[in-house]
Amino acid sequence: MSLESAIPEWLQTERTVPARQPPGFKPSFELYTSRFPKTTKHLVMAVIGAQYATAAKNDGEAIRTISTFISSDVVNPTSRPGFHEVAAVTDNRGFFNTAVVAYWTSKQSYEDWATTSGFCIWWNGLEPDQDVRNGWFLEIFFPTIERLETVFSTAVPEGVAHLRESITGPIQEHVYWGSMRDRFPSSQTDELLGATPTHDHGRLRAESAPRTRRVRVPGRKNLAVIRSGQDWSAAVPEERQLYLDSIQPPLIKGMDYLRDRGSEVGCLSCRFMEMVDPVTAEGGTDRTFCLAYFDNLASLEGWSREHETHLAIFADLTAQTITVEKMKFLGSAASAAITLASISTALASPVAEDFTWSDPFGPDGTPSGFAATCEASATFRATQHILNEIHEPLPVGLEPWFDAIKSFFGGRPFPGGWGGEDAHGVNREVIKMEYVDLPSAVKTWIQEQKGKDGDSQWLFGVYEKPKSGGKVSGTARAGPTSGPGGNSAGPAEDDLVVLFAPGAIYEILPLWVAEKSDCGDEMLDLTRYGAAPTDDGVVAWVVERTTPDGQTQSRDVTFKVKAQVLEETREGRVAREAREEEADAGEALKSASSSGYVQKDEL
Repeated sequence: MSLESAIPEWLQTERTVPARQPPGFKPSFELYTSRFPKTTKHLVMAVIGAQYATAAKNDGEAIRTISTFISSDVVNPTSRPGFHEVAAVTDNRGFFNTAVVAYWTSKQSYEDWATTSGFCIWWNGLEPDQDVRNGWFLEIFFPTIERLETVFSTAVPEGVAHLRESITGPIQEHVYWGSMRDRFPSSQTDELLGATPTHDHGRLRAESAPRTRRVRVPGRKNLAVIRSGQDWSAAVPEERQLYLDSIQPPLIKGMDYLRDRGSEVGCLSCRFMEMVDPVTAEGGTDRTFCLAYFDNLASLEGWSREHETHLAIFADLTAQTITVEKMKFLGSAASAAITLASISTALASPVAEDFTWSDPFGPDGTPSGFAATCEASATFRATQHILNEIHEPLPVGLEPWFDAIKSFFGGRPFPGGWGGEDAHGVNREVIKMEYVDLPSAVKTWIQEQKGKDGDSQWLFGVYEKPKSGGKVSGTARAGPTSGPGGNSAGPAEDDLVVLFAPGAIYEILPLWVAEKSDCGDEMLDLTRYGAAPTDDGVVAWVVERTTPDGQTQSRDVTFKVKAQVLEETREGRVAREAREEEADAGEALKSASSSGYVQKDEL
């Protein structure tokens, strides 16, 4: 594959500042970059946080307060953050810091949000002596698109890259000293020199700084901001151990150096933050990121190129990338000068651990070697959400059921996405449907699972709709006599919703189409249904689906289920028997070889 420049064509210009790339250089592995819409002029990153004396004093109220502004429904959807995340860190003085990091596609959108949501009034009205529970901090960056770069090894976005239009590559400018600088469009004509570094950044000293006061830190010319991400939530055991034993230790050592002694190399601030699960409001997501500020790009380059702490990170990561081909190291970051960027790691696993299903139909619409004696299909409406947003109000999130979701689904195996994939952590999908729209066979199956042993009772959660803006705390009692009018058996069906992961439906897919089919008895008999096609068996799959419109608040989707009753064809039977005979012969040969005796026919 040919290489392209990390700088998009519409931002390329004749260089007056030489590139750092060596002549004839070819990268040893592939990395990619984000492309933002051509109309993008600025991107905005805001870190809105609270500081507590200790982690134990964090009551969650600060993040809830910030979240009311982030998801305010009085703000035009186009002015709300395009993406936001929650993270936390305990600093080297023992203070616990938690923050929402939010991103916008333009400076105007941010300013509209800050005004309309009431955030500006709230922030400016804070009095240091008013709230002794915690302090507050706000850090805002407005890099122009020419002063930002991103680099990745997979399509999984981090941070500001969630606002991208596409991902492209492989790119030319990486894995040589100076490649980060070469990826900035502004570096074509600007040396990106910062203010003269003093390496004494006017920090307030702990022993002299009052604890109740407002402090404003001015900007700095060509400040360099780096935000990298690490995600090992989807790693298989071997990969996880490699990351925890070999890659993470030098990374933590390097971040601790920048945090504690960063002034030696021009680092103004370094926070190695842990992503917070929006469902549990706790860490343990196996996702981290570094957010560091350098006095200029040259200082960041100097630490990267010369200091032992970064050389240890780079050497170990490069060695693991080269020697373990099956592991995917995510270089997910965003750089800007103001910058956001760097290579970091993420390890991915394609499917949920217990997901055994696959599309049985193939290009011909029927499994090879079989004919369909009966086929049925049906399309359903739903809304699709991710865990990162379920704490937000409807229609974006599932706020009324937030506590109920934590109680019902928390700590249990994830059934997988639509194709069994597991995005892990905050990107896992949750589907919401009107209970009344479920086929009667599906409702009956859900009711029958209550109280049974095993995981089937946890696949679908049935809840009442909230009343008068309230919250729902537990599952509803839905029974076969709970009709549209409702009675003593339980609430009316049209007052209920059902929540589930997409992969949950594969356990009972034929039930979704049995009601209106010509072969309902066969579809209802789940003993016939399996992942592999068999004679007189039933197979099924979600053959079509839509995705939410990312440009609006709508989370509406549709999905189509198709199921077939199969009959093995003559050709299919002959081919299957030949495969079985070949397999039997192979097993016999293997058995004979292990016993030390193999008979050979003589010619």
